[in-house]
Order: sequence, then structure tokens, then C-alpha cells
Amino acid sequence: MKICPRFFYLAALSLILFLSSHSAKAQLQASTNVADVYKYFHFDPSATNCGVLMQISDVHMALDNTELANGTIVTNIDPRLIAMLHAISPHPTAMIVTGDLCVAGATAFGLHDNEPEAMNELILARTALSQFTNFPLYILPGNHDNPAYEVTNSALFNKIFPNTPRYTNFTIAGLPVIGLAGHGGGWLDPEERAWLTGLRETMDHTKPVLLAVHQPIVAAFSADARELRRDIFWFLKPWTAPTWLACGHAHTRDVSQFPVGASTLTEYVCPAAQNWLIPTSNPLSPSACGFYLWCITNGTVQGVVEGVLTNSTYYALSLNEKYASSLPSLYDGVTNILFTAEEGRFNRSDYQVSVRGIDVTYWWSYVVTYTCRLPVEKYPTATRALFMGAPPDTSYYFGTNTNSWVSAPLEFLSPGSISSIVIPPSLRSGPLYFMASNSVDTVFSGGFGLATTNRMTDFAAWAGATVGDSTITPMTLLPNAGGITAWDAYLFGLDASHTETLREQSGAPYLGTLPDVSSGQLRFGARTNLNYTILQTQSLNDPWTPATPTVSVTSNGWNELKVTNSASKGFFRIGAQTN
Repeated sequence: MKICPRFFYLAALSLILFLSSHSAKAQLQASTNVADVYKYFHFDPSATNCGVLMQISDVHMALDNTELANGTIVTNIDPRLIAMLHAISPHPTAMIVTGDLCVAGATAFGLHDNEPEAMNELILARTALSQFTNFPLYILPGNHDNPAYEVTNSALFNKIFPNTPRYTNFTIAGLPVIGLAGHGGGWLDPEERAWLTGLRETMDHTKPVLLAVHQPIVAAFSADARELRRDIFWFLKPWTAPTWLACGHAHTRDVSQFPVGASTLTEYVCPAAQNWLIPTSNPLSPSACGFYLWCITNGTVQGVVEGVLTNSTYYALSLNEKYASSLPSLYDGVTNILFTAEEGRFNRSDYQVSVRGIDVTYWWSYVVTYTCRLPVEKYPTATRALFMGAPPDTSYYFGTNTNSWVSAPLEFLSPGSISSIVIPPSLRSGPLYFMASNSVDTVFSGGFGLATTNRMTDFAAWAGATVGDSTITPMTLLPNAGGITAWDAYLFGLDASHTETLREQSGAPYLGTLPDVSSGQLRFGARTNLNYTILQTQSLNDPWTPATPTVSVTSNGWNELKVTNSASKGFFRIGAQTN
């Protein structure tokens, strides 16, 4: 499989550039009366062809499960949520529950240690949800409700919810809503995917659509959402209209936007509906428990309101509030990839895979050791082993057999958690065995691979010279530089240590410092060893279209790139990838 490096998009620094004087972030709108917050979006839930979809997630009924609940007993939905719901007038048009009704169904990824307790927790959830009778209720299973060994069904979930399909679709105020089951490890089963194929063929791709599933596919992307992301991106590929994704799982608020084909996907991660999961007294904390109200008008999302249980207050989540720095990939920052073997997509016996951990079909959880044979004979230029999903404290070893090992240091950990480890020169001719080990069993693995020289060495040299640490990853935040990522600072030659105003680093040419937009022209400095891509749009709800830059200056390893005749295009995105 050929893996292309992803585009790193300019993040917290200035991801969206304006040709007008609009503010990049909306002012916070809050009230204990939801009607006041609706006004922020010019939304009237009583108007013709308007509707409200209430989303709750991760209610996690718990019956003394010591692994995750730490002895906590939870037998009902938080009464503050019930009180806030009763105060909403008019009532929501419908409610969707995006998974994790219980705990014991999968107390850890891949485990299924207490089915009787899980069934009792699901019965509690069913009883708690039965009090919502003023609107249609749609329930999707989460990873705790759908153990990972249930690859093709949701048998545990359907024992308690026999009349609730694990995937569904409906319409609110003209907006199609599609609910999916992400299963225990982040994938769609064959029956579900066939059903989704039928929808894809019959739906109008020029009109918006809202998808809902338990696991986020990008904001918290890792090996455990790999298959789910591929399926959803495949589904959305023909869309040209804006698209949305409602999910949970992370027990925190997150709002991010990503280009997907000709569409723009906005992903809203809903915080947990139970306070015991991540207790906080700060209502503005991302982990504050709560729910979402999706405000829908004439087939499109007008805005999203968050109800925070901590202070019984509603907050407007502007569509412009946050933009993801990029479309993340597991292989971010890793180049010259020769070979990859992703779990679930190869025969483990072909590479003599042996794992002390929990099998989750497309990845492994709670891994103590992961051993495999690397096919260096087929790839004689390979100098690096790649390992997917390990934390920084993992140890790595190579050997010509599985009885004698030589330790090797971690060279580079990508933002997508791909470890790059240099293969000792004396072992590169093969046979070659590889082992990753972590004594506290915090590794989750999605596979392995081979690569040649890592081209991120230029970034490492820059990080060593300007940040003082050549081992940081591109997504490391630089607090002394306004909280931007190291990649953004590297991308535009910014002084990563400057604490007041961002400016170019010493020795870099003055090419506008930050990307500059004036007189209908975008202008910025670009490294000659990177390929830059520019997207532009008139409105943040419109598709992004490519813009062709011109090179006007070349000096000392830098170009100055310009995009002209863009006065009518109000927003820009700038991305770059290694050559």
C-alpha cells in the first residue's frame, strides 16, 4: 500500500485567513434560558421546517465495576440533565444517544469480563431512557455496549434493546441523519456497510447530511478509529455540500472542521452526560458534563448549543469556534514508507505475529509485548521499522531470531503515534524479528511497517536549534510562542521562543512574517523543501477550492508564494507536506 504524507494545516496561529474584518472566533454566548442562545443563531425552533436534535452520550450506568468506575454506582441519568430537558420549550424534535450506555460490556478495549453485570447496566439505561416520551428516541451502541469480539453484530446491546437497530436513518427539518454502530474497536460491519452503500447511491450529494456514531474519527484519531474513518470518508466522498458528524467517546467537548473531498466535515464530540467520569466544577472545561442541541433549519445545521450540567447553562458553539490543524493521519511526519501491515488487513501467520495483549480485530489493546518478523529481504533498502500505536516509554528490540534481542532507541514518534526505530545495520539483511515491549501494558497496536531515511530530519534540526529539543513531534504545542504547534512555527520560519508577538526567526528572510492578506492578495514565506497547498472559500460553509500560487522571490532556502485575484474569496487554508 502506498501511503502519502498528509497535509499539515496552519493551526492555532492563523488557520483561517480573512480578506475582510470578520472575527476569527465568535464571542461566547451563554444563558440559563436556551431561547436566548437560540437567538444567537437566529434560530426559532417553532418556525416552519425547523427542528432540534438533542444529543447525549456516554451515560455509563455502572454497578460497582472497579476497573473504570472505581466502585461508583450509577443507576440513573444525572437529574440535572432531566431538569434542563424539561425546561426546553418547545421540546426537542428528537433525541439521539451516541453510545456507551454501560461500563461492564467492555471494561477495557477488547475485554468482556462481566456480561451479566453489563446486561443489568443496560437494563438500567433502558429504564432511564424510557422517561423520554415526548419525542422519538434513537440509540446507538458504543464500544462499552458492543464488545470487540462482536465483529458482525451487536448481540449484547440487542438483548436489552431488541427493537432498536444498531444503525438507522431519519430526517429532521429536511436534514438527513444517519446513525451508525462503530462496534467495539471502530469499524462498520459488512451488513452495515452494505446498507450504507444503498443510502449513498440514492441520496442527493449536493445537500447536507449529518452522521452520528460513537467514536470520533479525526479529532482523537488513532489506530482504534482507523477502519471507521475510512468507511465514513468513503461514504462522504461524493458530497459537495457541508456535512456533520455527531459523536462522543472522548468524554470531552471538541469542535473541529476538516476538508473531505469537495465537502467540509464538521465533527462535534459531545461531552459525557455523567459527572463522575471526569469530575470538574468549571463549566467551561472541555470535560464538563453536558449535552448538545443541534439547531436545524431547512435541511442544514444552523448552529449547535451545549447544555452544561455543572451550572445548568446553555452555550452557543459557533461553527467558526475551532478548526482542526489538519486532517490527521496515522503516518503524519513519516515519509519514504516501503511497506505497511495494518492489523485486520494481513494474515498474522505470514509475519509470525505473536502478541501478549487483547485482540480487537483491527488492533490490539493492553499489549505487553508485540513480536513479528519484518520482511527486509523484500525491501533491502529499509533502514527503519515502523510500529503503530505505542506510547513514548515503549522499548524496542531487533534480532535474527526470537531468542536473542538487541535493543534500539526510538528515533521519532509521529503525531499519529507511529514509532520510527532505526534497524541496526548488521541486521538489515535478514532474517529480522522485531519486538515492542511495555511493562505497564499501555500499548495498543495497529500494525507495523518498513521505511528508509526519515525526511523529518530537517524539522528535527530546526527544533533543536530554535526550541532546544530535536526530539519533539510536529504537533508539540509551543507555549512560549502563543500555543502554536511546532510544525506551524517550522512551516513559516517563526521564532518559537518569542513570548510577545510572533515573528520570523533570525536568519529567515522577511517574507511577510505570518501569512499576510491585503489588497486581494495572499502572501507568505514557504520553505523550498516542502510542497505547499492553498485552499480558499468565500464562506466557511462553502466547499474549499484549490488556489494556484506564484513564486515571486527565492532566497536562502525560501520562496515567497502569492495568490492574486482573490478579493472575492474571504478565507484561506495553507497546508504543506514533505517532498
